[in-house]
Amino acid sequence: MPEINWDSASELPSEGKYLCEIENALLYVGKTSGYEYFRLKLKLVDTGDTADDIMSFSPKAMGITRRKLRALGLEHITNVTDDDLIGKRIIAHIKHEEGMDGELSLAVNIGKGQAGYEAITQPVSESKAAAPANDFPFDDDVPM
Repeated sequence: MPEINWDSASELPSEGKYLCEIENALLYVGKTSGYEYFRLKLKLVDTGDTADDIMSFSPKAMGITRRKLRALGLEHITNVTDDDLIGKRIIAHIKHEEGMDGELSLAVNIGKGQAGYEAITQPVSESKAAAPANDFPFDDDVPM
């Protein structure tokens, strides 16, 4: 009898904002559209987990792609390559997403921030960036 794992989300980091580094960027061409897109693998710096994202160059998705490139500091680029993307760090809004196989994985939530990304505008402590967006770290000696 097949077994169903209903607790697969408990194995993943909480949804929220994380400091991420683009670990891999593979360029593909859509089979039906003919438009190029990158399949991105983002590594959550603090946990080592990975999240998936897509950067599409179709006319319908260009607004989202421009916002992502702006957050990555690549607004001056006209021909994006994998070398431009790999190693770049951003704050990414991460969500849980159920795949076709029923397993949960991490993905970028494009409905938040700049299409799921936020530029790093100040030095970020890796552990603070890994805290979910609802958690506010406070020093113990600060009166509440």
